[in-house]
This record gives sequence, C-alpha cells and structure tokens, in this order.
Amino acid sequence: MTTGIDPVSGTVVDLLAHIRISVAEIVKTMVGTRVMRRKVGAHLGEIIDQPGDAVTALRIIAAAADALERWEPRVRLTSGRVEATLDGRANIRLVCKVKASGLEITADVPLAGAA
Repeated sequence: MTTGIDPVSGTVVDLLAHIRISVAEIVKTMVGTRVMRRKVGAHLGEIIDQPGDAVTALRIIAAAADALERWEPRVRLTSGRVEATLDGRANIRLVCKVKASGLEITADVPLAGAA
C-alpha cells in the first residue's frame, strides 16, 4: 500500500492516514496563503466569524466540499458536520469515501478562529 509522511512527526503513515492528513490540510488552508499554489485551500476565512447557526454550518461544509473536489481527487465527500463545544471551539467532521478502495475515512478538522 502506498504511504506518505506525517507533516508533524515526520513518520511514515499508511495511505488512509495520508489521505486523512491531506483532507485536513486542504480544509485548514485559506485560499491565497500558500506560496506558489495560491489557489489551494478552502474559502473558510470569510465564513469563520459568522453567526453560529445552521446556515453558517452549511456554508462551512460547502466550502470544504468545494476545496476537496478541487484539490483531493482521491476522495468524495459523503457527509460533513460542524460541531461546537461549550467553550466556543468548533471543528468540522468530514466523512469521505476513498475512490480507489471504497473505504470511508473520517477527518476532524479544528476551525481556525473558533475560540
């Protein structure tokens, strides 16, 4: 099975872990912030400080879905859910189907700006 490198620890990870890391990195990256690849990322920057309601949650999921469609061809997003805690933190839980194997992965991505 193909492997990748964990960007934090530098250790070798299996394919599913590498895809999970890729999904999280794409969603956490704001469009325009990567040198030499300015278009990579998700349009969450303008959404993140909006009211914590169902409309904003849907906009966050849509922005993540758009980014994954563009930048992670190995997966198809099957569901997403924004989860908030009582201390004001939030994350987005993304469930994706790996196209090559049909396996499902889940990526929990902390939303920047939620504090």
